[in-house]
Amino acid sequence: MDSTYSSSAKIDVTTEDAQLEHVLERTNQMLVNAEVDNYATKIFLKNMSHKVRTSMNGILGFVDLIFHSELTGKQHRYLELVKNSAYELLIYLDDHIDLSQIEIEQYKTSSVTFNLITLLETVVDLLYQQLHEKSIQLHLHVEKNVPAYVMGDAERLIRTFINLLSKSHDGSTLNDVVINVSVADCSSKYITLAFWIYNSDGKMLIAPELNSYTAVESPMGNRVHPGHNLGLAIASYFIQSQNGSLYGRRQENYGTNFYFTIKLPLATNESQLSGNPKTPISEKNILIVADNSINSAIIEKSFSAQAKQITIANENDNISNLLDTKEVDLIIIDISRSSQFASTVFSEILKRSYLIPKTVVLIDRDTPYFKSFPEFEQLNTIFKPCKCHQVSNAISRVTDDNYNYSIQKQTYSNYNQKRILLVEDILVNQILAKTLLKDTGILIDVAEDGEKALQALENNEYDLVLMDVQMPLMDGITATKIIRNEMNLKDIPIIAMTAQIMTEDKEMCMDAGMNDYISKPIRNDELHEILQKWLKK
Repeated sequence: MDSTYSSSAKIDVTTEDAQLEHVLERTNQMLVNAEVDNYATKIFLKNMSHKVRTSMNGILGFVDLIFHSELTGKQHRYLELVKNSAYELLIYLDDHIDLSQIEIEQYKTSSVTFNLITLLETVVDLLYQQLHEKSIQLHLHVEKNVPAYVMGDAERLIRTFINLLSKSHDGSTLNDVVINVSVADCSSKYITLAFWIYNSDGKMLIAPELNSYTAVESPMGNRVHPGHNLGLAIASYFIQSQNGSLYGRRQENYGTNFYFTIKLPLATNESQLSGNPKTPISEKNILIVADNSINSAIIEKSFSAQAKQITIANENDNISNLLDTKEVDLIIIDISRSSQFASTVFSEILKRSYLIPKTVVLIDRDTPYFKSFPEFEQLNTIFKPCKCHQVSNAISRVTDDNYNYSIQKQTYSNYNQKRILLVEDILVNQILAKTLLKDTGILIDVAEDGEKALQALENNEYDLVLMDVQMPLMDGITATKIIRNEMNLKDIPIIAMTAQIMTEDKEMCMDAGMNDYISKPIRNDELHEILQKWLKK
């Protein structure tokens, strides 16, 4: 063999080995840099989420408290705008956190038991005023066989609805948006729910056949960047993560209608609770007076199986004749747009004073009708957006002579002398929590950090601990581990109050020994639901 050739070959091999080693070193360094970037992004998002949500907890908490005081129509409207703006900011933040988690392949969904009906009512609450400002009515119809309790990622489901609803009425000239919920499939452990979100011209439309819709695929695999369709992309990705599919249909003047399914586990021991509350209207004659056929159709479908007879009246009917010729046990009035029709209906009922106690009025808070008819303001009035339990209670008051409203109201007398340790370092949040619980009979002690919480638990007995997660000196995770492992307090319920919404943070709370968690900003009804769940045990 030619020695020159042989020497040249050795040099080439040596050079290639050196180049390959250099490439491997660069590749490894790039992977390390990517991991560092991902970690830095994750820490930044966690810190930003914590700071924003902690501040929003105080803002939204006290806004909700003010809502329960006496307000003028203008004050109520301004507070609604503050509340909606705050939630829009949170949704924007959460969507970007989800986007970053998807891009670094750390997107996880949580699975907790939640009340589906309460969740849907929360969605309606958040969007009702915003749509009302645009003269758009938001309607919710839940089929009778939909269970109240399921398991899944409630927070992301709320954002999915809000993102789709916000996009649905873009470009629509119609005045009604409908959310319809039904059961597509059900087994002993899982349920597949079907959701229609569509715009209507004021009629109870049956949503178009699904074959007129096209699948909305999440483009996340190709790295979607923030933009106009971020909310839609995040919604599609979440739906697919829940073994579901999203379909859309855009029509001129109708905006974009959506249909999607998700498959969720049924909640243990609570899966049979129907989302539609029962009311004592068996063998009752109901008169529904509405200027919107969607409203009247939803009410009719809700009660048709229980009532003896349901009559629907609108602007084209002679209300006076109906009131005189029909035996009426219950009148439901839902008038949103026609002030002349409202005046006619109210005047005719006032002429028959015996009908006033039989009348339930569903009305917008800023309506001017009551200025002329103050009698109705104090009697069986429900301000929109209406809740299922509110409508049920009002109808029960009207139709059941033995109904005791004081029993049906949500009370917390069973909390008397229960003692709670509130572990929270932010003064505003301490004041908010104590204010939310002041009428419950609960005795509240406050600890500003984990160390003081341990001291309080050594010296006192508590029925429950509300534990903030991120605190100075000692955080909630560390404190919980010490409570469970070193102090051997295994039975006391510890509820995390966290501004961190990432799934791994919630899992970390559970792994540390916490029993449940509430995400900030804390909602009053959610807090009381948690307390009812754990203080009854």
